Amino acid sequence: MLKRSSCILCILVVACFLLGCKAVRAAELVAVVDRDAQTVLVYANHAELHGPWPVSTARAPYRTPSGTYRATWMDADHRSKIYDDAPMPFSVFYDGGRALHGIEGGEARLLGRAASHGCVRMSVAHARAFYDLVRKYGLKNTFVIIQ
Repeated sequence: MLKRSSCILCILVVACFLLGCKAVRAAELVAVVDRDAQTVLVYANHAELHGPWPVSTARAPYRTPSGTYRATWMDADHRSKIYDDAPMPFSVFYDGGRALHGIEGGEARLLGRAASHGCVRMSVAHARAFYDLVRKYGLKNTFVIIQ
């Protein structure tokens, strides 16, 4: 009886250890948006991957609130329901209707300056690269820090 209990205990300890290690090893993707510099740096597991990329955060009187957010959903072909069906390619949403997304056309020339209604705009190429990273690392492991 003692041997069987010891075996079960060993299995439980090993299982807990393995599950704990799996959680610790979970990859983490972080986008750090600097509103003053109008840039974003992308980190994976605390190592810089990309950037600084130019972005556009909110212009007055709109706001891109500071804080730390978890990505909640994504849409490669999203269109704004608020701003005239405006295209928001490769959107990664983090705060309700706020997202990091690509910007097309003439608005792209404003990257590096505050110009949005609250989202974080970036070039379509950078938005696609970030979107692909979020797919790789997963929404639950993706964080957006606005400072």
